[in-house]
This record gives sequence, C-alpha cells and structure tokens, in this order.
Amino acid sequence: MFKKIITKTQLQTVVWMLLCLVATASLASPPQRSALRSTEGLPEYYPANYQKTGIIRDVLGSDTFVISGLKYQLTADTKIHTTNNQFSSRWALKNGEEVGFSFSTDAANNRTISEIWVFPKGRVVSH
Repeated sequence: MFKKIITKTQLQTVVWMLLCLVATASLASPPQRSALRSTEGLPEYYPANYQKTGIIRDVLGSDTFVISGLKYQLTADTKIHTTNNQFSSRWALKNGEEVGFSFSTDAANNRTISEIWVFPKGRVVSH
C-alpha cells in the first residue's frame, strides 16, 4: 500500500499547533483566588477577596508592571489603594510591593488592571 512520510515542516507545524492549543487552554482557566496569609488589620476599604494577588517584580515605564511573571497595564482610570490612603497614585507602586488586584484581558491577551491594593510586607503567599 501507500506509505506516507511526514516531512519535518509538517511535524513542526503540528507541534506548533499543539503548543498554541495548550497556551490558549491555560488562558481560559478561571482567575486565581486570593493567596493571602491574612486580611486581618487591613483598612475597611480593602475587600475580603481579590481576583489575583502577587508581587511587583518589575516596573516598565509609568504604566506597565510585571507582577509575579505576567505583564499588566494601568490606565488613567485604575484605582490604587494603599493601607495609608484609600486613593493613591501610581507612584505608590514599586518593585517588591505585594498587591491584590482586579484585571481584565482583551482579545490580544493584554491584561489591564482596574483596581489594585498594596499590602503590608509578608501578606502574599509566594507563587
């Protein structure tokens, strides 16, 4: 009968498609719930739960942050809260800060933070 041999290009295409499928499936997972050690002692304007928590690992310009390995954008409408101020500025966000936040993801996989709360050190469980 006929013997069919897969070319190297066809194999690379199949592998690439499988990798894209796995990457897409991981994006569809539900948002991570709060991984806080404790909410005790936080101000009343801090919620009990957060869509996601993490540690700011890098500040890229004035509106882009890497939090626990993922890049997020702030907008002019992003609400920023600290334990000292219910409404603070973007300048309160620095490398090493532990945060909880709400965000949305668009079709191009850009993540935009709508609201962010800065925690005292030692509150976020490392991911």
